[in-house]
Amino acid sequence: MGIIRRSQLLKRIQENILRKSTGSPQKFARRLGIKLRTWYRILRELREEGEDIIYDSSSSSYVYRDRDLTGVKF
Repeated sequence: MGIIRRSQLLKRIQENILRKSTGSPQKFARRLGIKLRTWYRILRELREEGEDIIYDSSSSSYVYRDRDLTGVKF
C-alpha cells in the first residue's frame, strides 16, 4: 500500500471512529475496501501507537475511549 493511499485510509478510519459510524468489523473492512485481516492489523498498529480504540457494542462501532466527537482528548 502506497503512502498516500495509507494516509487517506487512516484519515477515513479516524473520521468514522470519531463519528461512531464504523459498524461491525466485517462491514467496516468492506466499506474501506480492505480485508478483515488487514483491518485487524491496522487496528493493532494504531493501538501500539497509543490510540485507545475499543469496539462499543451498544453503538455497534469502534470508538476512541477517551475522545469526544471533535477528536479532543479528555
